[in-house]
Order: sequence, then structure tokens, then C-alpha cells
Amino acid sequence: MKKSVIVGEVADVATYAFGPTIVVTPLGALSIIIRHETSSFPKEL
Repeated sequence: MKKSVIVGEVADVATYAFGPTIVVTPLGALSIIIRHETSSFPKEL
């Protein structure tokens, strides 16, 4: 796994500990959508 994925998951757990679930869950879903869209762009060599 990439280091950024692990750091992101740890940050998600910390966010759930300190923030209300009703705010955190939609932001987590939005980050997944953004990550998918940005990873679908062709990478330059």
C-alpha cells in the first residue's frame, strides 16, 4: 500500500474520534470521488 493511503486511513479514524459523524462521512465520500477522478487522468512521462 502507498504511504499516503495509510496516512489517510489513520486521519479518517482520528476525524471520527473528534468530529460529528454526520459531517465526516460525506467528506470522506467526497474524497473518494475526487481521488478516483484525479487518478483517472493520464500521467505525464
